[in-house]
Amino acid sequence: MQGIIVANYVAAIAQAAVFITWGYIWVTINARLTWVVDVLWFVCFIWVSQIIKYAAFTVTAGSVATWYFGKKAKFPTLRSALRALTTSLGSVIYGSILMALFKVRSSHPTLRHSLSVQTAALTYVSFC
Repeated sequence: MQGIIVANYVAAIAQAAVFITWGYIWVTINARLTWVVDVLWFVCFIWVSQIIKYAAFTVTAGSVATWYFGKKAKFPTLRSALRALTTSLGSVIYGSILMALFKVRSSHPTLRHSLSVQTAALTYVSFC
């Protein structure tokens, strides 16, 4: 089951890359944005983060299910990753947008008062 560990490390690295890249872009163009675009940018950031997170969950669940129910299946993590990124991707994306909207809704009172970039980043990290 070393493949599960590798898959989750890859997801963690992808999550960190998304956090750094989107944060840098947000800081770079934040002076030119209105609050509406700022909130949409925040929703998209959370959505992409949730997609990566739930894709990793799907790969882990599929690997364990393949290992448990399959009889000596070869490469269970690779097969699970292929299923998660092809067949199950629509469900992962749909669930991720729902969770992203719930997370933004729960952080809405703080978003109303024109957040600074640091406060928004801390708000997102606190919800993870």
